[in-house]
Amino acid sequence: MLDRRRLKRIVMGFRTEITYGDKNCVGTIVSFSEEGLGVYVEYSSTANVIDFVPATKIKLEFQPSPEQILHLHCEIQWSQTQDNPYAVTTNIGMEIIDPTQGYKEFFKTLDSDTVE
Repeated sequence: MLDRRRLKRIVMGFRTEITYGDKNCVGTIVSFSEEGLGVYVEYSSTANVIDFVPATKIKLEFQPSPEQILHLHCEIQWSQTQDNPYAVTTNIGMEIIDPTQGYKEFFKTLDSDTVE
């Protein structure tokens, strides 16, 4: 099977605060690339589920170290919501719009052993 990714992904987990229009939620960044992110959101009930629409702008904030907070502007590329017996989850793929210098420096520090 051919790998459709054009950039390598680094798998890690960072808590992130997501702002999507007038809605806010908490998720986990589960994969990083130079130009994009994979984010996982878990909801306690179906009433709280956010419909993340592709081509929509989104803001993320995460703290890779105690002395650093990164703010990223992204565009949703895809999202997939699943309802299972334990929780409702959404996986989101997004492109980073103009990655900040701080993000670029952070990405360079990631352990290359975690590259998929």
